[in-house]
Amino acid sequence: MVKKFKKIGFDSSIGKMVYYRYSDNLPFNLGYANSRYFGLFLAVDTPELQDDMIYSYAYNVVNAGMVYCHIWGRNCMRIHDIFDEVICVVRAKDEVNTNQKTTILNIHHENESIDDAITYYLNSAHPSEYYADDCKAEYVLCVGNKKLDKKIMELLKKKIQSSKRHNKH
Repeated sequence: MVKKFKKIGFDSSIGKMVYYRYSDNLPFNLGYANSRYFGLFLAVDTPELQDDMIYSYAYNVVNAGMVYCHIWGRNCMRIHDIFDEVICVVRAKDEVNTNQKTTILNIHHENESIDDAITYYLNSAHPSEYYADDCKAEYVLCVGNKKLDKKIMELLKKKIQSSKRHNKH
């Protein structure tokens, strides 16, 4: 059985559905759905990730519709650089969508707390203009740390609850 992302809820402050998943390693099967384009927050706390594994994962998510990515945790700069390389390779093959309006964003949060990084991702990250109308989902993937898993889930639930309260006013 393929483990899929769990729907956390609709964040009315950004107009997107938020999904979450924990995995011990980068998942082979992506399990993304419900949006032509999407954002990805990758919280990684494991030293075991090999470059080829990261490259394959990045290649799969970019081709699945990831149009912006935020990376936090151990070795996030290395993972960020691999994602940049993949984005360049994929974009070089895509002659139609290679202008500034179709930029695929990739940001690392090397010296930030997980709270600050996720808050920034959910409140301030946006896709490029070309993708905005069809980008309706935010995916958060935690890799390699069960304690971090619980913390991220709490942060996401709190954010969804906060957006529901603010939407009522």
